Amino acid sequence: DFSATEYKTGSFLKSSVNNHYWYGGLSTLNYQVTDKFSISGGLDMRYYKGEHYAEVYDLLGADYTVFESDDFIINDPVKRAGDIIDYHYDGIVKWSGVFSQAEYSNGMLSSFLNISASNSAYKRVDHFYNVSTDWKWIRGYTIKTGANVNLNEYNNVFFNTGYLSKAPRFDNVYTRVNTLEEYIRNEDVKALEGGYSFRSSILSTNFNTYYTIWENKPARFSKKIGDATYSDVVPMNALHKGIELDISCKINHKLSLEGLLSLGDWRWTSGGEAILLNSENNSPFESGDASNTNLDTLIYDANGVHVGDAAQTQYGLSIRYEPSHNSYIKIRGTYFDDYFSDFDAATLKGEYSVRESLKIPSYYLIDLHAGYKFKIFNKN
Repeated sequence: DFSATEYKTGSFLKSSVNNHYWYGGLSTLNYQVTDKFSISGGLDMRYYKGEHYAEVYDLLGADYTVFESDDFIINDPVKRAGDIIDYHYDGIVKWSGVFSQAEYSNGMLSSFLNISASNSAYKRVDHFYNVSTDWKWIRGYTIKTGANVNLNEYNNVFFNTGYLSKAPRFDNVYTRVNTLEEYIRNEDVKALEGGYSFRSSILSTNFNTYYTIWENKPARFSKKIGDATYSDVVPMNALHKGIELDISCKINHKLSLEGLLSLGDWRWTSGGEAILLNSENNSPFESGDASNTNLDTLIYDANGVHVGDAAQTQYGLSIRYEPSHNSYIKIRGTYFDDYFSDFDAATLKGEYSVRESLKIPSYYLIDLHAGYKFKIFNKN
């Protein structure tokens, strides 16, 4: 024991601490070329620093614990409340961007074109290993365009399309031992949307349909083999498509009905091979703790499996009543279905390939809204 007068514990509570610091500046220039044509643009500069570490939070009545850590600076296994354990690093990101947009409108037709670009730099400062990585620079860009046509005073049609190349987040750039991840690619989003709207004093409605291809969305998974944990970041592709409709009908000056419909079909389109590596970028073979020849390579297949964590089917109906010009009450009911749980790509292998994740039973939500407008010091 460390001391005859102090108590040691093997059980304690720890907390994960994340301190975020953001600094930045944004400039925008707008120029009206003619009464129908305008341009705009600007610069976007940001600096981010995140401090990440785990610390002993509560020793549960004891005075200290013995915890072996990768802290090669202090290198003392005796830990007390407030001492840092497990990991201690800073994630630093520098981000610079430029954007531009052109807009045209003549009353019947309105359109826009947007082009932007960014350059991100990543650095990892590890206080346990006392090392700092070089800057890793990754570029990204976006191009979007769209148009709206007013067919008459009541009807209009529109479309939007775009391509986004998004730089990965910090955790998918560096490993815990300050080496670059094996897989570093931008997320690519290709989107197409079109729709129709109707407006009148009694009835208004919006209908749109969308088709979005999302490529290289990183999914991280891990597996414990022996005493070591092996992990990888694999690229996941998905296809999101669907239709959306909302309708509002004013029965009279006090009563109105509103309805919504959202039908989506969001599915993963990924399958492939992932190489499992530990924190030192070694496979189970290299570290000698693999029990068979299939543990260092993972074959996964998520093709056709629904994307989780969102209800892909929704119906809604609401009634709004205004007893007076400054008050209202609204009741809304919404039905949710096709709500699948989020899942780990590593589970969709072998006999579990292309198997759907768990689906929440369909359910309803009933919401009640009410409001009253009044004045305070002649202000609404």
